[in-house]
Parts: sequence; C-alpha cells; structure tokens
Amino acid sequence: MPSSNGETNVIFIDDVIRTGLAEMFSGFDIVEVRSVKLTRDAELYIDDEFTGSILDKIKKNLTKRSTGVPSRFLYDEDMSKSFLKFLKESISLSKEDLVAGAKYHNFSDFMNFPHPFIKALEYELLRPAVNSELSSVRNIQDIISKKDFLRIILMILLSRL
Repeated sequence: MPSSNGETNVIFIDDVIRTGLAEMFSGFDIVEVRSVKLTRDAELYIDDEFTGSILDKIKKNLTKRSTGVPSRFLYDEDMSKSFLKFLKESISLSKEDLVAGAKYHNFSDFMNFPHPFIKALEYELLRPAVNSELSSVRNIQDIISKKDFLRIILMILLSRL
C-alpha cells in the first residue's frame, strides 16, 4: 500500500494477526507466537485409471489430505525448544518430520503478487465482507467463543476468488 512518502509497503497477514493477538485474547498471557506449516501424507491412489473421470478420482483422494498422517512440520527456527517439543508431542511427530525454517513460509506465493506500479497487474478491489453479527461487536473474544466466525469470514473471502 502506498505511504505518504510515496513508498510502497507490504504487510503479511501473519504480522497483522501477531499485532492484534494481545487485544483479541485480553486476559491471557501470550508467551510465544510462531509460524508453522504442517504437511500431511496425501497419497493419490487411482485404482482404475481407465473408467470414470480422472478429475473426480483426484478430487475424492484430495479430500483425504486433512486426515493424512503428518509427514513434514516446517517451523520458525526461533521457536523455543519447549514449545517445539510441546507441538511435536501434541501432533505425534517424529524427529525426522521436523524442518527448521524461517518466520515466513511459501514465498512462491509471491509469483502472483500484484505489482504496485503497474495498474494492469493489480487485482480488482473487493467489497468489504459485512456480517451483521460482527458489525457492532465490542469484545471479539466473546463473539468468537459463541460462533466460529473465522471459518465464515474465510469462506466469504474464498468465494470471491
């Protein structure tokens, strides 16, 4: 986003979340915030590749990704050893599954990043997603504890892509 001095600045959604955590979870002690990326085993088994739609078979197999066995856990190398141990045990990871990385993962996403100086390369601006239940909220924690709004908001945003 262009600043008052003409420079273009970019902020990662991770940083927006990190900045607002204390406010969103007031009353809690936030000890550590780190980025991780969990990859699950998603073997594609296409028994009979000559009958039926190959696309349907791939779609059916891809739905199993969320339940596959964890196979790679990329984590921020600055993560404390105690937090890493906690996550490793909680997700039932082996030492071989752990891969130290940086604060941000998946920079290949920048290949589709809009260029700030060429209008033709910019994405069309989206209308704000308005939710009547969230518009008058004073304490986000109270409303989130009653309903999973994050999932609703993500579904709205994904439907616009």
